Amino acid sequence: MKDTMDEGLIFAHSNLLKESPPNALAGILSLMSDLVVLTDNNGIITWVNTAFERRSGYNLAEAIGRHISDLTIGHASDSATFSDVAQAFAQKKIYSGETTYTAKSGAVYKVSFQMKPLHTDTGEYNGFLFMHRDVTHQRGLETSLRSERYFLTRMIDTGVSAVVAFDSVGRCVFANSEARDILDRLTRAERLCAASWPLHRIAAEPPELEGESTNTKDPLDDYPDELPFARIMRTGVPLHGMVVELLIPSMARRVFSVNAAPLRDSETTASVVMALTDITARFEAEATRRRAAAQAHFDARHDLLTGLPNGRFFSHALSNAKPPLAVLLIDIDNFRSIRTVLGRPTGDALLCAFGERLAKVLDGRGFLARSEGNSFSIRLDHVTPQAVDDIAQELRHALQRAFVLQDITVYATASIGLSYFPASTADASANADLLRQSEVANFAAKSAGGNRLAYYNTAMDTRLSRRNVIIQALRHALQENQFELAFQPKFAVPSDATANGTPLRLIGAEALLRWNAPVLGRVSPEEFIPIAEAAGVISDIDFHVMGIFARQLGRWRAKGLHNPASINLSPNSFEDSTLAPRLLDLLESEGVAAETVTVEITETSLISMSEAALANINQLRQAGINLSIDDFGTGYSSFSYLQKLIVSEIKIDKSFIHLLTTHDSDDKAASHHETRMIVRSILALARTLGIRALAEGVENTEQLAWLQQEGCHSIQGYLSGRAVGADTFERTYLRPST
Repeated sequence: MKDTMDEGLIFAHSNLLKESPPNALAGILSLMSDLVVLTDNNGIITWVNTAFERRSGYNLAEAIGRHISDLTIGHASDSATFSDVAQAFAQKKIYSGETTYTAKSGAVYKVSFQMKPLHTDTGEYNGFLFMHRDVTHQRGLETSLRSERYFLTRMIDTGVSAVVAFDSVGRCVFANSEARDILDRLTRAERLCAASWPLHRIAAEPPELEGESTNTKDPLDDYPDELPFARIMRTGVPLHGMVVELLIPSMARRVFSVNAAPLRDSETTASVVMALTDITARFEAEATRRRAAAQAHFDARHDLLTGLPNGRFFSHALSNAKPPLAVLLIDIDNFRSIRTVLGRPTGDALLCAFGERLAKVLDGRGFLARSEGNSFSIRLDHVTPQAVDDIAQELRHALQRAFVLQDITVYATASIGLSYFPASTADASANADLLRQSEVANFAAKSAGGNRLAYYNTAMDTRLSRRNVIIQALRHALQENQFELAFQPKFAVPSDATANGTPLRLIGAEALLRWNAPVLGRVSPEEFIPIAEAAGVISDIDFHVMGIFARQLGRWRAKGLHNPASINLSPNSFEDSTLAPRLLDLLESEGVAAETVTVEITETSLISMSEAALANINQLRQAGINLSIDDFGTGYSSFSYLQKLIVSEIKIDKSFIHLLTTHDSDDKAASHHETRMIVRSILALARTLGIRALAEGVENTEQLAWLQQEGCHSIQGYLSGRAVGADTFERTYLRPST
């Protein structure tokens, strides 16, 4: 626009205007009809002239100290123009434009403006000069010429059953015959304003399925209840196909598809034109079909118990993911035992609670699914290794808290396998391998005892490959009689002698399984027994070893060598109803007295004892066989279990014995003190129940002395003797009975 004042005068006296607006130069500016505003470099107003006060409604006192946008921007303002103004402030440059201002009263007016930076005589910038010209009337005249034609065109273009026009406050100013039929059914109050019409928004399509996305987002998402008239008045943007229902007591429910548009340039009183097409019959039929299809689609991709995506959906979503991404596979430890003891309903409730807790911790940061059984999968997108680790640790800690399920509290741990793919590109096969890697890592976590987090590495594949080799070799070992037994002596701890005094008295031995495979060499029981249990061959091994055990005791009996012995049997084998009869028959055929035999079961297996297992135990006990609880202190057995099973012996786990004398640091000293308290409690429990207590893993005389002082009955470990073959054990420890 053209300047209406002397620029040189303004720039020469910019400091005067900034520091002393009431001076003569300010008086000159005040007489101008253009709207003049002075600001500092940040847009904070330092002075306005009388014309601006009059047009904006803000006096000088109200304006000073406020940002220019506070006194000008309104709902009708052009945001792009004000963005350019902000950039001009930042770059200290001249800018011209045209936009709409909002006065203090709420009235809008159009201005053509120019902003110029001001600077001192030394060239330092110290503010901006805004010169505005009110062009409201001029623009109004320009638009009025198009209004009538525009209005008629809009009315014709709708081409639907019912056409209504409203003024700016929602009063009906036009209605065709179909629209009048609707109006006639409304109450007087409803007819007065569009906002009072008994319309309600309803979804035109079924809800978007989880995990899927569309290329566009409906701008109405943030206003789900907004009706057509309000939408147009808020946005000024035409709408098409909004679906509403009309609920009038005197008529059946009707569904309409609504098109509406603003009449911004109309000189008439009409501000909004709206067309309604009755789609009731088509909508009801389509809605029924959509609901059935959506439910079928949802069910096919979701777990029916937890409502989470299922494994199939997870795999599909993973195939389309882009790295960097991570996959976590989470299993509930010992879930089968929990469900067996507490019942299937509680097990199902735990699965639901488990999934809910995972979702709460993730809080939208990952894609969660129930893969199968007691397994849950999580996909993390666009994450760094540190972020993956942080989330994994959050999940692990959260899952260690108790689960309160109606009237029962359940403590459950989880094994988490994690794989991470940082490459910049990936395909479906690479992502599928990522899922496999998480499964391998999860297996490693469970194999290490559970309740831990394992990160995938290539060594796990090697171990898994070895595991598969071991599974095949185990079956061959049964056929080729490759298993053998070693025997570790057990000694009584005298209550009236020191640890360094008289020799300890042999009271028996524990039979320990050994396997020397032709190809694999010697394989540790700690490695092959868990594999055998998982592969379902442990019972076959147990039944095979029971024969070796009975025959060896029979040979010693024939030589007149008395040696009570114990044998470890897997909890899985106790589920076979033939276990007790088989063992008793084997012992009887070798002439071995049942009273000289002890069967050891782990404490952790007690919680999942079924009726079949208890029946086997009762049959063995009634025949005279002793029962020993191995690894005592590591599980959750109770007085009731020990009394119910009539246990003869509890074996204190070697992890406790090791810590009895380990106290070379503050942390170990604390563990040392706590361990001694635990072992004392176990010994006290044994005395209370009248059963023997045996300490496993005794390795030094200091441990022996402490155990003797505390009243432990017997020991087993490297201090008293390692496990050796049957012939060596016989030569070293056994003497004919006299």
